[in-house]
Amino acid sequence: MSFALVSNGIVQQVSAEKFWVASGFIWIDVSAVTPAPDVRWTAQEIDGAWSFTPPVIPSLPLRACAATALQSAQDYVRNNYTMLNSSTPDAWVVYLKALMQIASGTDTASTTLPTAPTS
Repeated sequence: MSFALVSNGIVQQVSAEKFWVASGFIWIDVSAVTPAPDVRWTAQEIDGAWSFTPPVIPSLPLRACAATALQSAQDYVRNNYTMLNSSTPDAWVVYLKALMQIASGTDTASTTLPTAPTS
């Protein structure tokens, strides 16, 4: 058996057993619910039937994703080429520049991040 502890329409906990909780909480048998709800899912009862909806996870803007990817790429290049006094391969330079343009807002035409070089 599987139970969801719900308060104010939000799943607070999922447990194999019910245990005492303060008022304002309700245990719902979710053994047959597919997919099984998890913490922070929305729970709604309509005519005695419960439905569960996963939380919406906002996507990050492309510029923010590019800034994160840029930091990782810079660390990789620094650790694998710069610190070893090796030349940075052209593919990595092109990739870094593309990320810099997206992260800075200079490139407004791109809708996805460029693919990182494989070596």
